[in-house]
Amino acid sequence: MTQTIQKGNVKESDRKLREFIVTKNLWAVIFKISLPLFLINALSYLYTIIDSIIAAEIDSSAISAVAVIGQLTNLIMSLGSGFASGGMILVSRLIGRNDFKNAKTMANTLLFLAGVIGLSVIAVCVPLATSILRIARTPNNLIKIGSQYFMVQIVTVGIMLFNNIFMGLEKARGQTVTILGINIMIMIIKITLSYMFIKIFHQGLVMIAASTLIANLMLTLFVVIRLLMPNYIFRFSFKDKSLKRDYLKPVFVLSFPIFLGRFVFNLGKVIVNAMCSHYGDKAVGALGISNNMGGYVNNVMASVEESSGLIISTNLGYKNKDRAMKAFYYSFILNMVLGILGTVLLTIFNDPIIRFYAKGDMQFASLVDKIFAYEKMGIIALGINQSTLGLLYGYGFTKASMVVNLARLFVFRIPSLAIMINLTNLGAESIGIAMLISNAGIGLMSLVICIIYLKKIKEKNIIDNLKVGETNSE
Repeated sequence: MTQTIQKGNVKESDRKLREFIVTKNLWAVIFKISLPLFLINALSYLYTIIDSIIAAEIDSSAISAVAVIGQLTNLIMSLGSGFASGGMILVSRLIGRNDFKNAKTMANTLLFLAGVIGLSVIAVCVPLATSILRIARTPNNLIKIGSQYFMVQIVTVGIMLFNNIFMGLEKARGQTVTILGINIMIMIIKITLSYMFIKIFHQGLVMIAASTLIANLMLTLFVVIRLLMPNYIFRFSFKDKSLKRDYLKPVFVLSFPIFLGRFVFNLGKVIVNAMCSHYGDKAVGALGISNNMGGYVNNVMASVEESSGLIISTNLGYKNKDRAMKAFYYSFILNMVLGILGTVLLTIFNDPIIRFYAKGDMQFASLVDKIFAYEKMGIIALGINQSTLGLLYGYGFTKASMVVNLARLFVFRIPSLAIMINLTNLGAESIGIAMLISNAGIGLMSLVICIIYLKKIKEKNIIDNLKVGETNSE
């Protein structure tokens, strides 16, 4: 299958990368896209991990504050990640169609919206930071320790909303290696500043957040310079953005369900933290550490999910339905292998990882161990969930993905935790059991939904069902 490649202002490297995604060996494509995405996600994930590690130099209360506030930060970040994921689907679909003109307009529109939303988040949430912590039923001692830390994190999130849209656009064109290099540099800056502030200048928790803010401001500077370069495919110009229905409707139709699903799921984590406070502040922190440990594997599988969505969407734009479907099956197999391998490795290195976080606090270490013993059993089930989400994102079935994320919270997680708290005397161990029930349940549900949508795609012969921009090449 071939299509005529548009010339215009599109660089040869962009045309070749598009051809690579839609024509070359699919395993090679998946690994080339997924590996940098994994490293990028790992670096992003390391922001919280590094904060936890450095906070451990202060005390266990600081670790708990970072863990709890990290959940609230993710809650706000879901807004940007929803738009970034929806935008990536749309732009990659347009690139697959060879419609680079509309791809640029859509990119400029997304960047404009991200800037407006990011500034709005900062203006609204910073003055309400302490109130947000109280509404989330954050323990008073953690509010006292972490309120200013949270304020700085909110400013960082507002800036990252814009940065993440740029990253999503780079992913949409397959330039994952470039943004990997950017993220490595930003992480080096973050680690260096955090070490200096805590170990050399003996500052507190706020300066850990400040190091993340400074690093992201430097990334924003790079992004702005990049967007103003004349030869950049998505060069920003206010005249190239469009607030017309043809562009805004597909953005919100695709992005809003992703945002709502992620927002409510992250809100659920905040609710779960509040419920876990029934067992004390350390139980809340232990759950956060357990989530971090599971995230070592979950973030790898999430990278495969993200790359499969991109590859599926681009190939659907290219009208190669067989290759799009094959991309899903390959990613599913890869995630199962990663889930099994990750579970084995986490089991082997379980004790030293927990000791590293506990810093000699044996009670805290015991809590983490009890919770994570159950949570790691559900990692493979989460691989099924993430593979299914990749399929749904790639085909644009974002409403179904929202249902999956909402079910994970309201059908499985909160009810199971409420039952364990009210009907058992297992103590903090019941938190881990609830996590296992939640993860296993959503894995089974995802498998059912996956089968239903695979049948739907086959029966309706779905190739390219997204209408984007003023023109549609379908």
